Amino acid sequence: MGIKNLVLGLVLVLVCCDVYAQYGRMSNYELRSILEDEERVEDFHRAYEILISRYMRSDIDSMLFFAESFLEFAKGQEDLELLISAYYNLGRHYAVKGVHDEAIVNLMEAYNLKSSSNNSSRMGQIIGMIGYVYFYDEQYEAATDFYEEALTYFEKANARQPKAIATSTLGSIYFQTKEYGKAKQKFKEALKIKEGLKDTLLMSTDIINLAMVYQKEEKLDSALVYALQSREFDKKMNNLMGLTETLRHLSSINLELGNHSKAEEYALESYEIAKEVGSLILIRDGYNLLYTVFKEAGKSELALENHEHFKIYSDSITNMDTREELVEAQARYDTQKKEQEILLLEAENREARLKMILSIVIGSVLLIGISISYRQSSKRKEKDREQEIQSIQKELESYGMLINAKDEFLNSVIERLTKVSKVLINIESKKELNSLVSSLRHTTKITGEEEHLLNRIDQVNSGFFRKLDQKGNSLTKGDKRLASLVQMELSNKEIGNIIGINTRSVVQARYRLKKKLELQTEDDLVSYLKELA
Repeated sequence: MGIKNLVLGLVLVLVCCDVYAQYGRMSNYELRSILEDEERVEDFHRAYEILISRYMRSDIDSMLFFAESFLEFAKGQEDLELLISAYYNLGRHYAVKGVHDEAIVNLMEAYNLKSSSNNSSRMGQIIGMIGYVYFYDEQYEAATDFYEEALTYFEKANARQPKAIATSTLGSIYFQTKEYGKAKQKFKEALKIKEGLKDTLLMSTDIINLAMVYQKEEKLDSALVYALQSREFDKKMNNLMGLTETLRHLSSINLELGNHSKAEEYALESYEIAKEVGSLILIRDGYNLLYTVFKEAGKSELALENHEHFKIYSDSITNMDTREELVEAQARYDTQKKEQEILLLEAENREARLKMILSIVIGSVLLIGISISYRQSSKRKEKDREQEIQSIQKELESYGMLINAKDEFLNSVIERLTKVSKVLINIESKKELNSLVSSLRHTTKITGEEEHLLNRIDQVNSGFFRKLDQKGNSLTKGDKRLASLVQMELSNKEIGNIIGINTRSVVQARYRLKKKLELQTEDDLVSYLKELA
């Protein structure tokens, strides 16, 4: 988790160099005075951006205040670039706060306006920030695509500072995928650019990244030297977020060296600064580090106390009310994963599996009929029915994904058999193999069955759809189907598997649905739809 927080601190300092050249030496008081002077409206943009970036490193609540004020100001101006910048900065706040759904909503607002913008550097920043969210969610392939796209904008704008940051983040992706050689190369490339810029704040991030690589390579003496150098840079620049991470890594290195007293000292200092910054993610990671340090030192009571705090903050960040819900969610995930693995290993039993799925669908229809009748007896039975329908919905969705996964496997088998057929000389063997390919192709034509599964989801949500229609919105069948999947609290990846689109398209579809429902930026789409259901 450590390198993800370092990446967050890195990507969130992207601000145009000319802004800092003119206003960077002003105090926060002077910048706030500009915002109170109506005769200096033309300077509001620069003042807002500098204040947002400064408070991002030390006071997240103040960062939110100025980000929201900036957006309100931008909406009152007839300036597209200003509006793009405001949405971008509000997205930055939610990214550092760890509220990634809201981060994506605001960043996509900015991204969808980019076709009308000539500011290549700003476009690169927006795309890079979206890449960071995917990086944090461990979707490394998508993150790499966004960052490489961002680099093309930075190179076009000849923006060296953002280019260095994007290069460093690509190094962080390689670090997460354990390609330490490539990671080290990217960190050094980024550090060279930043040394040319004389940017001490950004240099400290690559220095601690290199310390982490050396730690992974078990070169602890080199790791310690780099980490101590990063700490001095962070203190000099008052970079509290970066200092928190650096101290955490110093604690970890000393723990490996067997220096428990130093490890405990650095861990406690990191935790105290994390509380000062106010980041839930940093506080959670601080408790986890203290748990590890105290456990290694044999201080069982302190270790247990900090582990309990770590679990509480983890639950808060993942928006779950209780730890039991977290266990249940993990169990559901493990069950679905196991079913998919079994399905892939038993591809030759496709027809039997399809019959099983159809039997479950028929059984589900009977259960729905029973639950509808049961609802009429009492409110308690009504609640039981709703829970049963939700279970059926998820079951139908799960089997839809299994069918898609098996189709992909069979298509790959067909492709390989076709290639073998082309090189066969024996006519009888070739004829028999072609017959087998034709049979396999016939078994993959289950579009009707898949559509039937989706139609079942539509049917069990009929009451929900009627409530959507009563809102007076012109929603398409696809919009309604997406709404039903969203209110089931499925992930973007799961929704994409069901309706046959990629994760990025799901994000954009959710954004369009929210607009059609006339929801405000701060409104939560999942909560809104669950209330209707």
